[in-house]
Amino acid sequence: MTVEFLAILIAGIGGAGIGLMLRKLLRDRVPKWTVPAIAGLSMIVMSIWSEYNWFSRLQAGIPPGVVLAQTNDTASPLRPWTYAVPLVTSALLVDTRKSMRNPAAPDLVLTQVWRFARWQGNQEIMVMFDCANSRRVDVTANVTFTETGVMSGGTWVPLDPGDPVMKAACHGG
Repeated sequence: MTVEFLAILIAGIGGAGIGLMLRKLLRDRVPKWTVPAIAGLSMIVMSIWSEYNWFSRLQAGIPPGVVLAQTNDTASPLRPWTYAVPLVTSALLVDTRKSMRNPAAPDLVLTQVWRFARWQGNQEIMVMFDCANSRRVDVTANVTFTETGVMSGGTWVPLDPGDPVMKAACHGG
């Protein structure tokens, strides 16, 4: 966030420099107000570019074996351009490299799900998916496993059979 703030600030300074150069090259035929206007416009453009570019930077850093399962696109009246081009604000990734199955219960998959969201902290969640019954349970402190792999505790949450996160966990993508 600090780096983006500095980038936006530098864009504003660069925009002001361009405005000053225009005034000098055109021998002050350009009004004085164009300098702060170009600086402000540069900052707005840099801010919008940064908002849209964070997801492509996230995608570029996804290692092999990690599946991008779901994204959340958002449109907002405070950002009217998002109605034309929706903004990706969060993504769910499934780490299939760390998926575990119990041979005695092959329809159950224990895997790691990551949630990345713009301007929020990232979350790493261990989740047990029941692929046959379309449900999941978040593995928290109150969930325990016996030596035979039977799970106790936790609350199963029903899912749509086409849930993309469950599909990624159960079938690897």
